[in-house]
Amino acid sequence: MDSVNFMSGYRCPVCGGRMSLKMGKSLVCDAKKAHVFDLARSGYVNLSQKQSATGDSKEAVWARSTFFELDPYRSLRQELVRLSQTYLAPGKAALDAGCGEGYYTNAMASACPDSFFFGVDLSKYAVDHAAKEAKRLAAGRVCYAVASVSDLPFYDRTFSLVTSVFAPCDEEEFFRVLEPGGVLVLAAAGPGHLLGLKRLLYEHPYLNEERRDLPQDRQLLFKKRISDRIEVEGEERISALFEMTPYFWRTREADREKLKGLQTLQTEVEFDLYVYQKDT
Repeated sequence: MDSVNFMSGYRCPVCGGRMSLKMGKSLVCDAKKAHVFDLARSGYVNLSQKQSATGDSKEAVWARSTFFELDPYRSLRQELVRLSQTYLAPGKAALDAGCGEGYYTNAMASACPDSFFFGVDLSKYAVDHAAKEAKRLAAGRVCYAVASVSDLPFYDRTFSLVTSVFAPCDEEEFFRVLEPGGVLVLAAAGPGHLLGLKRLLYEHPYLNEERRDLPQDRQLLFKKRISDRIEVEGEERISALFEMTPYFWRTREADREKLKGLQTLQTEVEFDLYVYQKDT
């Protein structure tokens, strides 16, 4: 990948032409009738072909970014950083598919300054926040785009590493953009993830099931479970944690009231990591 203009890694979502950065402000494809995509002030580009707003809302992104201010999922972040350093050689590129607000993407990019990182998400609010954080952290060579994980704006065999953290897994797309020998890292909630929160909310707290969209007939290098305990202080951050989970939409109003006024929450956090490799 071109170290001077690494944004050439994008493929035009309209015609499939190769994109390049012009005047530092727009991505332009090399087709005869060039398609132009302007960069937002924060630096991200919208390459989604969907007309209506999709992805996480501004409120949902605020909830996650508020919760992540104290680095509560550091055990998962540290493991993703380790894996990126292990499987991504200098000069190679990585994609975080469904990157959200960039908590993990920027950490990996900061730890691998000689490599290239791309993050895509359907939420313009999420990628805007991720791009701003990348600048604040001087996270290295990282670009963000609004795009679907099921219609990635990249050519075949572009990436040495693809990560998907609590995001939908599109097996065919992920392996399409992986180069031979490249690695896919999927992160999911483990059985006991946030069990302390569920004990407060529900009379019969339940364990999480294994995610159902795992790749089939692919080479699984290994699976790893990370278990930890965290303490969340302050009603605002406890509420932010709850709002960023699927439980927020499944919980009755009477049970939601149990979190009102709560100042300290101790809970288990548990993550399952699945590491696959594309055939060479």
